Amino acid sequence: MYNFLAYKPRFLEVVADQWSHQIDGCAMFRVVKRMKLLKKPIRKLLNDQGNIHERVANLRVELDAIQIALDTDPLNEVLQEEEAVYLTSFNEAKLDEERFLKQKAKAEWLDVGDSNSAYFHKTIKGRNQRNRIEIIRTIDNEEVTGAAVPQCFVEHYKNFLGSNFNCMNLDFVDLFRNQVSEGSCTSMIRPISNDEIKRAMFDIGDDKAPGPDGFTSVFFKKAWDTVGMYVCVAIREFFMNGKILKEINHTFLALIPKVATPMKVTDFRPISCCNVIYKCTSKIITNRIIAGIKEVVSENQSAFVPGRRISGNILITQELMHNYHRNVGPPRCAFKVDIQKAYDTVDWHFLECILKQFGFLDKMVKWVVTCVTTASFSLHINGDVHGFFEGKRGLRQGDPMSPYLFTLVMEALTLMLQRRVRNSESFRYHKQCEELQIINVCFADDLFLFTYGDMDSVKLIMDTLDEFKLVSGIINDIEQLMRGFLWCNGDLKKGKAKVAWRDICLPKNEGGLGLRSLEIFNLALMTTHIWSIASNRESLWVRWIHTYKLCGNRKSTSLWYDRWCSLSPLSNLLSPRDIHREGYFLITCVADIITNGSWNWPLRWLAKAHDIANISVPVLSDRKDCILWRDLHGKSYEFSVRNGWETLKAREDVCSWHNDVWFTHGIPRHSFHLWFVMRRSLKTQDMLRPWDVGPATDLSSLRYPLCNNQQDSHEHLFFECAYAAKVWGYVRDLADLNDAPPVLMDIVDLLQQMGKSRKVRSIFRKLILAATAYFIWNERNSRLFKNRKRSPEDIRDVIMVVSSKGMSLVVEVQAYVA
Repeated sequence: MYNFLAYKPRFLEVVADQWSHQIDGCAMFRVVKRMKLLKKPIRKLLNDQGNIHERVANLRVELDAIQIALDTDPLNEVLQEEEAVYLTSFNEAKLDEERFLKQKAKAEWLDVGDSNSAYFHKTIKGRNQRNRIEIIRTIDNEEVTGAAVPQCFVEHYKNFLGSNFNCMNLDFVDLFRNQVSEGSCTSMIRPISNDEIKRAMFDIGDDKAPGPDGFTSVFFKKAWDTVGMYVCVAIREFFMNGKILKEINHTFLALIPKVATPMKVTDFRPISCCNVIYKCTSKIITNRIIAGIKEVVSENQSAFVPGRRISGNILITQELMHNYHRNVGPPRCAFKVDIQKAYDTVDWHFLECILKQFGFLDKMVKWVVTCVTTASFSLHINGDVHGFFEGKRGLRQGDPMSPYLFTLVMEALTLMLQRRVRNSESFRYHKQCEELQIINVCFADDLFLFTYGDMDSVKLIMDTLDEFKLVSGIINDIEQLMRGFLWCNGDLKKGKAKVAWRDICLPKNEGGLGLRSLEIFNLALMTTHIWSIASNRESLWVRWIHTYKLCGNRKSTSLWYDRWCSLSPLSNLLSPRDIHREGYFLITCVADIITNGSWNWPLRWLAKAHDIANISVPVLSDRKDCILWRDLHGKSYEFSVRNGWETLKAREDVCSWHNDVWFTHGIPRHSFHLWFVMRRSLKTQDMLRPWDVGPATDLSSLRYPLCNNQQDSHEHLFFECAYAAKVWGYVRDLADLNDAPPVLMDIVDLLQQMGKSRKVRSIFRKLILAATAYFIWNERNSRLFKNRKRSPEDIRDVIMVVSSKGMSLVVEVQAYVA
């Protein structure tokens, strides 16, 4: 179902009409049957909408015709009413088209990218062409083309997912030492409430790909008052009897390329598109087992474990691998293991066994196993559905519970390694892992293993991996792409950047575009790790750093180096010689120089730095010292990435003109150009440099093409030139700026004096200014490079048409809000 249909007035009426049919059978069957009955009426509702793209195009033509007529007769009330009607219809049709394309694009483009633009359409078309598979090679390197391609994939995944391989039984003796607590287990199987079902349903993304039944979560959300009770009964039925309708657990496999140019069937990753009712059920189970996972999963796993950061494991691995190529220190060995097809090859019997061994109650195990083992598959290739087969193994990528179940599978590997180490007399840890007994560090389906570089230790690791196999994925480069897109719509070319990247990354109110510098943002992110060390945050990585990298007790406040008072750090007032002369040390803490609530300052210190006598004595308590982040204004906070970013990012003075450039309802192209003008970044003739045109070029003969009197400059262009002044004279009367002289900065100052009002008149003035600057620059370039000329009256008309269209949208939005 296309999501935009859910916003149509007749949608709820259609749903209610079909949902009222009396159907016999279990609750799940009744829901599925009603959804099938709905397909024909919803298809009719879709057909009633006609061709969305043609409707948008036709309404655009009709609206343009009315607005052109209105330009010649602006006081015609009939035309004004017709424009309002057509504008409303056009906006509704355009919104339908955006929702349609957004869902079809399967990307968050319209949230973070361009709106419904030609570039957006071309991107969708290009993506669809790239995703089409016309030729493929089998695992035997046999080439398959044309109509045989889908069947080739069906056979491959039928043999891969639809075949069960015999696995050895795992020896559970002395393996599972940690189990889920009794309280967590009991909480997991508590009765399911309607509110819990509704929260899980509404947590599913609106634009997630639908499953085989064709219904997205938007259908259930919009029609919840009608269908919600029936859905809740169906889902509660599963949690009561542990049975799920096979139609609900049927899955489409979408093939996502793993490489830039996929050539073989193995070059694709199968992503499961599950039905929404199944996703809702799976989310409920997932939300319940998350609490238990943290109780049984070792600290060496951070992915998908609440409260843990995968970055800690990255930093541990980075430290252990640092200078690994140097032949110094004791022998050591490291493994990097990428488990091929990790999710797709998990044995279901093995999964059921480890769930029970981890202490999950039988009812929860039954729910999980039923969801996993009743899955069936069809493949969605080149826009069509092909094949059908039942699954025999694996966890579906796209099922909400799969990442958490796989975390438990990898925990079993950790436990197997630990058991072998306990039972071995010859295994030796990696030198820097011995105290914390680190053997492996997991990153979802990738892992690193570390050991001492001797044969017995390496063999133990290899034997454990074999046993597990038998029982059971740039900062500067990214910024360069961003700069290339901004200036060249592709690869950045030398000399094309008109504004320094540092200035672009300034906030808009400081003269920039508000883009984030990834280098500085990465620094803010990395600061969180320094903060974790300084604050002794509970983390395996922090403990490792304190064990091997830091000396002494860092839990108390340093008297010399920490900022614990207004004069801190005291190391700026007293030298190490002064400190040692009085019998103190550089590791002295604040508490060491306080006796019975009073300072014990040596007299020599008071004579040298007499202000320390005025420091208030802190009240000592059993509460641990804590570290706070002090910003540029001297305020202290609990550290966060946001606070770090605000402190580290580049700063400039606030620009007085930013509200006149960037404002609600502004035309982005015009605002962007006006931003150039205010920064004096346009390539006017007075701004040309020898590196632009060459040192041999004589620039004195250049003349401004609009008046041919002198070289163009920002001042002359806006609006000292007779041509530009004439254009400004035409439009300023309409903008109620009669007192504004033909000087850009004076005009901006006048707009600022008029305040930051969001009223229609204020917005119209800003639209007029931005459009005038844009079209004068456009005319200058047309004359200079294309030898095309327009009169000031023509430019005036274009400015008024564009500004009036912008105002029509402003009035429409304000009328709608009102």
